[in-house]
Amino acid sequence: MADLLLTLAGRKWNGTAFVGGAVVRLNSSGTWVELTSGGAIAWNLNEFTFSDGSTVLFYIQAGGYISGSTRPRPGALFRSVDLGVTWANVTPSSGLSEFAEDIAQDADGDLWLVTDERDTHSSTATGKPSRIYKSTDKGATWTLKHTSAVSAFDRHFMLFNITCHPTDSLKILVETAEMVGWNSRITRSLDGGATWTVITPTIPSPPVGPSNTAGTTQQAFNYTTAGAVVWAGSFETPLDDLFVLRSIDDGSTWTVQYTEGSGSEFCTGFVEANVTAYM
Repeated sequence: MADLLLTLAGRKWNGTAFVGGAVVRLNSSGTWVELTSGGAIAWNLNEFTFSDGSTVLFYIQAGGYISGSTRPRPGALFRSVDLGVTWANVTPSSGLSEFAEDIAQDADGDLWLVTDERDTHSSTATGKPSRIYKSTDKGATWTLKHTSAVSAFDRHFMLFNITCHPTDSLKILVETAEMVGWNSRITRSLDGGATWTVITPTIPSPPVGPSNTAGTTQQAFNYTTAGAVVWAGSFETPLDDLFVLRSIDDGSTWTVQYTEGSGSEFCTGFVEANVTAYM
């Protein structure tokens, strides 16, 4: 088999219109191969390596973008254990339809997944929670570890990006929004998912806080290899400037590391010689 050089997930453009989501790969011969397709966009492609040397791929197949946002909607979680040759839908469910938001790997090699019953991020939806699942078998099966609490008016906190500490498997953080005012929160576990607490992070002013109007989540929310947390994207200032924040106490308090007065929307893609594009 040819060497695997690059695998991407995104939208396919046929020269006239976007025609759906796709996962594609560039091999050593310089050829792009479409591995799988479906939905309006394929996104959040992840490759996880485990202690036995095996590699498992995941991506989310979604029906479009959140209204007023550059973030794709949550969708079905697909998994491949043969480097993308075949894919299986492994989206967990607690009885009702759920949509995958984000996935991460902890220091022990186990996987954590955020889902939501609201694929449109509706702030008026009641009785529809977000959930956190854990997998100890490389994503084949999932166990429910947390259901988001109710904040107000029977509206559950909405959970977005999840990140795990690089060396301490007890620490897991999830970017969270309060659904009435879209105020920023963090759902945190410091005991490996046994218990969870919704905290209000202390953020300097400026910025006021993450710009979560209509569910526009931040574009980076991750632990670094050194154990700090980076939170970056468009924050609530008059111009929604780009800010990069950093926390060294697992998300409780934040300091500004960088800012610039420009929009932070982004997209990644490429165009083939035959005018087919993936982005």
